[in-house]
This record gives sequence, C-alpha cells and structure tokens, in this order.
Amino acid sequence: MDAAGFDVILLETVGVGQTEVEVMQVADSIVVVLVPEGGDAIQTLKAGLIEIADIFVINKADRDGASRLATSLEATLHLAAQQPAWRPPVLQTQANAGQGIDILEQTIARHREDLEKSSQLRERRGQRDRREFLKSIEEGLGDLLSTLEGQNSLTGTILASVEQGEKDPFVAAHEVLNNGVLLREWLHNIENPT
Repeated sequence: MDAAGFDVILLETVGVGQTEVEVMQVADSIVVVLVPEGGDAIQTLKAGLIEIADIFVINKADRDGASRLATSLEATLHLAAQQPAWRPPVLQTQANAGQGIDILEQTIARHREDLEKSSQLRERRGQRDRREFLKSIEEGLGDLLSTLEGQNSLTGTILASVEQGEKDPFVAAHEVLNNGVLLREWLHNIENPT
C-alpha cells in the first residue's frame, strides 16, 4: 500500500500477543490502545508492550478507571530503565464520540516528525528492509529444499536419512551447509531448469 502512494496506512492487530511485537517490523509508529476495564493492563504492558509502544491511548475514557489507568501507566513509563528521546505519551479518547482523536492524530504526526529529525525513521525502515531481505532469502532456501527433496539429489538423500532416524538433524544440516552440496545442487537447478 505504501508503494501505491497512500500517505497514511493504519494496521490493526488482533490483541495482546506476538502480533504486537511483529507489527514493529512493518509500522513506523506503534499506538497501543487500552481500555479501563481491560484487566491488569499494566502487568500486560510490563510483559513487553511497554517497550514497543510509541503512543498509548486509553479509549473509553469516560468509563470508571480510565484516569487511574492513565496515572498508573504514566508512573510505569516514568520508572522505565531507559528514558528514550521520545517518551510515549498517554492519551485518553472516546472514539465513539470523536473526543481526543484530533490530539491522537497530532501526536502521531509529532512522532513522525521526531523520527525524521533524529534519522530513526530511516534506521527503522532500513532494519525493516534488511529483515525483509533475509526473510525472502530464507523462504527461497525453503523452496529450494522442497525442490531438492523431490529430486534425486544428495540433499534429498540426506533429508531422507534424517527422517528415518539415521542421521541427527543438526549434523545433517551442518553437512549440507558446509560441504557445498546445497550450493552445487542449487547451481545445477539454475543451469538446468526443469
């Protein structure tokens, strides 16, 4: 969507878990949205979200516990081991009434400006591109291994011996990676496509 020319792209994750950490790999600004009755939100934050958030939003701020949650979150951020150049602000919104949304939008824009000024935007995107490159290489190697597995290849033979319990998986992988078998078979496939 970025390549299609969209200025702003919003991604919504499904909830607390690995997805929030993975979203760091594709998003420039991470907004963590909490609700007052979300259980022990601070414990959840201590478990990992506090390190990835650029902005915290307490939605449904008209409900009991919103101010208490904001105060607790501010205290937790204040006590964080590192005091980064950008300290994640804690905002309160009422999305159904449109309250606080303009401030959230301005805060996201300020965060973007801060990233650009400090060259962190370029660094984040560079790291993102590096991860995408390495992921593409890993996927390509996986495809290559699947192809070699179906052929009469030494790599396929070694894999079969692993499956039959004749070879240790780590020793076999080391053998394939370090003796040039995989490279030779890969080059053979490039030179002799089927």
